[in-house]
Amino acid sequence: MKWFDDIWKERSQLYTHGYVGQPGAPAVPEESYLTIDVAALWIPYVRKGLSKFYGAVHGTVDVQSETGETAKFQLFDVLAEAKEMDAAHLDRIIQGPFRLVDGVPYRGGGVNLRVGLFSVKGAELTLPYLNLLKNMSATAGIAFISQAMPFVELIRNGVSTIAGGDQLEIGRSGLFDPIQVGTYAIVRAPSADVPLESLTFDENSRALMSNGKKLEAQPYMVLRIRTSSQRPYFYNIPDVKSAFRQMKDQFQRTPKDYETNNRAFDAFEVNTRLSPDLLAPHAATLISDVRKRYEAFLLEGRRSDTTTIREDHGDANLEDFNPFGT
Repeated sequence: MKWFDDIWKERSQLYTHGYVGQPGAPAVPEESYLTIDVAALWIPYVRKGLSKFYGAVHGTVDVQSETGETAKFQLFDVLAEAKEMDAAHLDRIIQGPFRLVDGVPYRGGGVNLRVGLFSVKGAELTLPYLNLLKNMSATAGIAFISQAMPFVELIRNGVSTIAGGDQLEIGRSGLFDPIQVGTYAIVRAPSADVPLESLTFDENSRALMSNGKKLEAQPYMVLRIRTSSQRPYFYNIPDVKSAFRQMKDQFQRTPKDYETNNRAFDAFEVNTRLSPDLLAPHAATLISDVRKRYEAFLLEGRRSDTTTIREDHGDANLEDFNPFGT
């Protein structure tokens, strides 16, 4: 959304933004899985002329895929349990957290991040439309590239019809390169009023503090950036999960049909190696471990007792494997 980028360029000098304290180590390409959350949102007031509204959070995260192309993730959610909010009597509750991406492979090139809180004027059809976008976002997910990409244009076009620059309350747009572990704050106040070096974030209350005092007069957003050497829920990667299930079903149907069994294993190997949601070293380890576990179904002469084969290996699930070495 170009208008979002333009608004950020226009207003960024009016916002205090940056890492709170010293950031941690940069994400290591081809070794790290990246998770980004909106840890906290605070909105004490909204733009003038708005009485009833819905608070909507929209975020897009662009990362480099295994092919070098851009993989896109989108989040859309509604504040206050999708209730219409009264601009004159805002609940003084810190909203969040909202997850933007969940353990996606980091392959270098930085992360292009756009995230904003929008005030959408309340009207008869507003809530059903917002819920439709929210449901599409939930279906697309924020973890698996293969699952998220088909919904990118639908969600982006939907958000563009209801959100504009005049509705942006607080947000951030830009390239994080390098992307570093840490807490990143955006405050709708010039740095002269709220210096970045004065900020701290209370993890328990999720309140942003300036010189030890809670910020209450200025809208703010807090991002939390984390990396891990392990891929959470790797066993739910759609293409890998499906290929493993089909392979296992084949083994159970005809345990001694080694030619057909090897074709089923080959399909699992191809899907795992080509999956955009698993880094290459972990894909290779998973393939090797699965091969060893099911060797009896792949090599003639390794076992002759079909009943024992089924008992020893047939009940294994993908989550029983650990390709991350810890």
